[in-house]
Amino acid sequence: MGILAVDADGRIIFASRAAAKALALGKEAAGVRRYDAAAWPLFDHQGRPLADRLSPLRRVVAAGKPVCGMSHAVKRPDGTLVRLRVNGAPRRDARGRVTGALFAVWDVNEQVSAEAQLVQAQKMEAFGRLVAGITHDFNNQLMVINGYCEMLASNLADDDPKKRQVGHILAAGNRSAALTSRLLAFSRKHVPDPQPIVLDEVVRDLAKPLGRIIGEDIRLSVVAKAGAAMAVVDRPLLEQAIINLAINARDAMPRGGRLVVETAAVELDKAFAARHPGCSLGPHVMIAVSDTGTGMDAETRKHIFDPFFTTKPSGQGTGLGLSMVYSFTKHSGGSIYAYSKPGQGSTFRTYLPLALATAAQLPAAPPHELCEAATETVLLAEDDEAIRQLVTIVLREDGYTVLEARNATEVLSISRRHRGPIDLFITDVVMPQASGPELTGRLRTLRPKAAVLYTSGYTKEILISRGLAKDDTHLLGKPFTRRELVDAVRQALRTRGKAGAGAGESRPVLPVGRAAPARAATGE
Repeated sequence: MGILAVDADGRIIFASRAAAKALALGKEAAGVRRYDAAAWPLFDHQGRPLADRLSPLRRVVAAGKPVCGMSHAVKRPDGTLVRLRVNGAPRRDARGRVTGALFAVWDVNEQVSAEAQLVQAQKMEAFGRLVAGITHDFNNQLMVINGYCEMLASNLADDDPKKRQVGHILAAGNRSAALTSRLLAFSRKHVPDPQPIVLDEVVRDLAKPLGRIIGEDIRLSVVAKAGAAMAVVDRPLLEQAIINLAINARDAMPRGGRLVVETAAVELDKAFAARHPGCSLGPHVMIAVSDTGTGMDAETRKHIFDPFFTTKPSGQGTGLGLSMVYSFTKHSGGSIYAYSKPGQGSTFRTYLPLALATAAQLPAAPPHELCEAATETVLLAEDDEAIRQLVTIVLREDGYTVLEARNATEVLSISRRHRGPIDLFITDVVMPQASGPELTGRLRTLRPKAAVLYTSGYTKEILISRGLAKDDTHLLGKPFTRRELVDAVRQALRTRGKAGAGAGESRPVLPVGRAAPARAATGE
């Protein structure tokens, strides 16, 4: 807090050190001394000299009334804007005449900046929730589209031209499912699932989406030279990091230019580590994103990975893109460095530890079980009619007897009326009238030996954090394929008759064909 005293003419007669610093009056201003308001080296937020109009200090003196919490913005001689909060009261002599005023001033630049960052973060959080909600509903529709496509394809002969057409629809559905993963990564509702990934495949798959994002005036080149080199990373988060770097490059080339995305297998030695603090030694996979844009000076490069730091005008940037890239890289055990000079473009190089396993060494997906036709009875609870019909058709074709329910009331009613056994209860985690776990608890009083399989568009980690699932819960994530559904049902039925809502086994049901993550080389 700074203290200012002015006389009846609005001239400063005292400025404490804090006040002199806030107003950029100079070191010589501190102490008892007279300063004419007309000579202040200060400007308002519009760049006009304060002497051109009645200053707030002189207004208080003229009005003879105290002020509290008055906000005022001035521009210092060096061009920086300072926001002040001012409390003041007039000083009077024995006859009640105003002889001046005493002021307390605060530099609230940091507070205003923090408030703006909080508002921006709240906007991003609200947008993320919207995206997550839409993605959840979209996943349900994708499951219906892909499910019926799989059924059509299985009923068509290999030489039937319609089978190829259905295959194109199914491929588009699978690509759409990948897009939903990217949206979940953006909304922060995606829980990282590191897997050995071939980096060259990622950048090639991103070529078309990147071309649409950066626009026609920027020429995109993808140079994939890493071969079969792999890194253990979460693919949606990796794709989001590359997209963020591309968007940053696009904004640095308002008149067009060239963007190059490059991969390579490299060896980081001690000499490199000496010049690049924070990196690990050993084999790595590099991803470089280079542009021919405006570039950055040394001071800007120091802050580019700071949250909310942006060089863009207000309202045109969040300052979160590069900080998200940095966070992803560090959580993946890698490092990232920026190389740039004003007018010479920028290059961001990300180094990710090389996975020990190559694509050829990864274990093959387990073969699909060949079993006799199923004879068990399944009680299916699903409020989405399209998904309920699809799951019913798939399970009945596999031999199961399926009892359909739309809500908790129907589940309990069917459970009471059905005279035969109910071997498996399949329910969405989020259901009308009662959650899946609540519904399971009620059902177990009637059918204590029934196994339970949950379905949800949310990950197990999120459901556990909300108290809707446990470690031993059997969970099938949406959207799921026909094969994944049948395999999940068979796995859950193996735990029939065991206690616990999750029915026994400690490992969750995961999509078939995922390889176990390979250990990454640390170089230590």
